Amino acid sequence: MKVCLKILGISLISSVLSIAKSSAQSESEVQDSLYVFMSEDCPISQYMLKALAQIDDEYYQRLEVIAVFPIRSSSKSSAQEFLASEGLSFFKIILDHNQEYSRRYEARVVPECKFVSRDGLVRYSGRITDAYSDLGRKKHRSETHDLQKYLEAFYKHGQKEIEKTEAIGCKITFFPSH
Repeated sequence: MKVCLKILGISLISSVLSIAKSSAQSESEVQDSLYVFMSEDCPISQYMLKALAQIDDEYYQRLEVIAVFPIRSSSKSSAQEFLASEGLSFFKIILDHNQEYSRRYEARVVPECKFVSRDGLVRYSGRITDAYSDLGRKKHRSETHDLQKYLEAFYKHGQKEIEKTEAIGCKITFFPSH
């Protein structure tokens, strides 16, 4: 449906979908959170938006996705525009200019994700997919959709183990904390 929206260029339908997803989340208690550390300027963040859209399509009733922008040049409007490019305008946005969330969740690169279950534990930490083997080294196609695989194991098979993968992305430059 999102592909059709882009072809037709209809933003009204996208807004209706956003409202429908927001209503579904507020009606059924969102139990878990997915913090995705991103930057509008990072090509790997840009590339991973499609994978995040697929994850959200499958898990939006159980999972609140929070896009965290730890780069000081990010603004609310640039973050919204960035996410809207893949129809993700309903993600919650946190401008992490003081890098509080980045420090708390030990994010080192963008994109990097942290899946936090309702009990407050970071159950998954790392990459979204293995599309990049290193900075500037994109594979022809992803072989492993790490985050998707973990969420499936967690929600469908009851996996509770903590898992970490190495996130490949643009380094977050940390500023001295105040």
